[in-house]
Amino acid sequence: MLREYVYGLAGLVGVKKRLGQHFLVDDLVAERVASLVEDRVVFEVGSGLGSLTLYMARKAEYIYGCEVDRVFLGLLKRELERRGVGNVDLMLCDATCFENSLSRHVAVSNTPFNLSSVLIVRLCYDLGLEEAFLGVQKEVADRVLASEGSRNYGRLSVIARLCYDAERLFDVSPYSFYPRPKVYTSFLRLVPRRDRDLEEVRVVEEFTRRVFPYINRKIARALEFGLQVDRKATRELLENCNISEEKRVRELSPREVACLAKKSLESHLF
Repeated sequence: MLREYVYGLAGLVGVKKRLGQHFLVDDLVAERVASLVEDRVVFEVGSGLGSLTLYMARKAEYIYGCEVDRVFLGLLKRELERRGVGNVDLMLCDATCFENSLSRHVAVSNTPFNLSSVLIVRLCYDLGLEEAFLGVQKEVADRVLASEGSRNYGRLSVIARLCYDAERLFDVSPYSFYPRPKVYTSFLRLVPRRDRDLEEVRVVEEFTRRVFPYINRKIARALEFGLQVDRKATRELLENCNISEEKRVRELSPREVACLAKKSLESHLF
């Protein structure tokens, strides 16, 4: 049913691959995601043509959906009206709509591939978020879940570990989407950490933006390049955080990165 529904609408309006749009056409996957939000208030990021919206509406208490494409929004509104669905409120907006919400909710998204990392970071600042269920490229999920020193470890890994307790729920084949992506999709469950420090995360975002391009370098050299500081300042930073100069950037734990970021800011290095 879902496959025929999506094929029909997508054929009428076209699909913007440049925006990373891949619509879910697998009823079993949609049902599985919907089962996660029973009797809950849902903020859906990127409602699209409603592949998840229509199924979640049967289970959720209420859904607030945001969609940036005016055409998709209009089509989905008409479909909801046709089906007599009354517990969905759709808005023309992006994920920033929900940033300042203090009401308790879960976030759900079959995330456009070009927005996966951005959304994962942005949701960290959602103060009303109880948990998030996100469909992202498998490689992005691998990065979120990566441990320091591993091949997939990077900037997103650090920020995600400071923000969430994360787990992979299940993987979805490319055949479950239209148009068919080249990679598998993983659905993640992200639960905001009670001890997350949002100001710390902001500082880590900026620090890693400067230093993590040198992820395979020793941290001493990476700090020199990324922060444009001399060896004396680098030594002081590393001593303050009890980190060896011989350690490579990819071997730093999230807490070590947070320490370096905090000390760098205190020393006015960025």
